[in-house]
Amino acid sequence: MDAVGLKLAGVFPNDGPPSHTVAEARAAGLDPEAFPLLSELLAAVAAILQKYPKKDLLLFLDLKGQALSEGVVRSVMRLVHHHRLGSRVVVWMLDDVPDVRGAVPRGVGLIRGYRDQFFGAALGAEVEDPTLDPRSLSGFGFAGPSIKLPGAFLRDLRASGRQVYSWVVDDEATLQRAVEEGLHGVISNRPAAMLRAKQAWECSSTCRSS
Repeated sequence: MDAVGLKLAGVFPNDGPPSHTVAEARAAGLDPEAFPLLSELLAAVAAILQKYPKKDLLLFLDLKGQALSEGVVRSVMRLVHHHRLGSRVVVWMLDDVPDVRGAVPRGVGLIRGYRDQFFGAALGAEVEDPTLDPRSLSGFGFAGPSIKLPGAFLRDLRASGRQVYSWVVDDEATLQRAVEEGLHGVISNRPAAMLRAKQAWECSSTCRSS
């Protein structure tokens, strides 16, 4: 499980497809905290929950490429089970990836991702109003739509009863839209900045009302 593809300028400089183990990368100077093994990440999450058992924490696993196969998913699920994190883990599946639901045991969450490109639109282009096919959510307890999708589609996902986490929310404008749509949460490359923005809004609202 420690084989990863890494392209590290100054560590493993090359022009071809990178293929190094984490052990090799760490020996060459890679920061272990920046690229932890999955077992290390799960152990850290388990330690947090042991200290704060009521903490509202979900770990989304976005498996990509060769990792998105039934064999790898079953190996990942064994690690999840070992750390007793089944109820805290959600496996991400987009619309155009292999269906690995059969490898995910009961009790582990599944999130159905929806791209804006899924509806035939170029990134950043206008998206025609899509219609949610309820069958696409079968077996999924969570939905993960692109924040670029129309409000009607986001509201349909909410009405389905699933928890809705939109992506990618990296600026205050898209965060504001997610809040206005009543989504349960967002997925961001800038979580600290988005949390600060949310806290600032809440503080401003409290100050005005007091």
